[in-house]
Amino acid sequence: MKTVYLVQHENIENDYIEEPRTIGIYSSEKLAREAIEQAKRLSGFGDFPEGFQITKYILNLDQWSFGFKLAE
Repeated sequence: MKTVYLVQHENIENDYIEEPRTIGIYSSEKLAREAIEQAKRLSGFGDFPEGFQITKYILNLDQWSFGFKLAE
């Protein structure tokens, strides 16, 4: 199975969460971590280093395999 690593950043400030920014999708966790280190040097990202996250995905596998219920 082929695995990819999605790197995103969310800025959480004063209980306000911005939409996540996609940094990139990488073929290894090592490359994903290197991308985070590079992004920390960019304007804004370094101010919120705790906002990075890496999510591991297996290609050709459903990530959401159940339905959802709308809020009433």
